[in-house]
Amino acid sequence: MEQRIIMPNAAKPTNRLQVYLWLADGKLLVYLDDLKIKLVE
Repeated sequence: MEQRIIMPNAAKPTNRLQVYLWLADGKLLVYLDDLKIKLVE
């Protein structure tokens, strides 16, 4: 899965990006260490 999130111009360096994992069926394992967040300018 890939999800692009565009941060608003009002976002400050002191703001936090919170990530929640949700899998409705629960048939596959998902690990938080598989998550990659990168800055694209």
